[in-house]
Amino acid sequence: MIAKDGKKQVGSIGKPEELGKHFKKGDWNSYRIICKGVEITLYVNDVLMCQFTDNDAKHFAAKGVIALQMHPGPPMKVQFKNITLKELK
Repeated sequence: MIAKDGKKQVGSIGKPEELGKHFKKGDWNSYRIICKGVEITLYVNDVLMCQFTDNDAKHFAAKGVIALQMHPGPPMKVQFKNITLKELK
């Protein structure tokens, strides 16, 4: 969570080794990202992986660009498919 004053507070959803068991190495993984106001929730293969609240009004972005990202490291292949956007009401 990011507090109104910009300070970060970090918690835990679960143990990384347990959450990591839900990733399919070498196969497709399903990501569901829900952004509603200041709340962002991430599910991987229907398992809750991350919840985030951004209360920092000075830096919060209600609009912006949707980007797909990969992290640097050893050579890898990253693919995306079946991307669906749905406006929440």
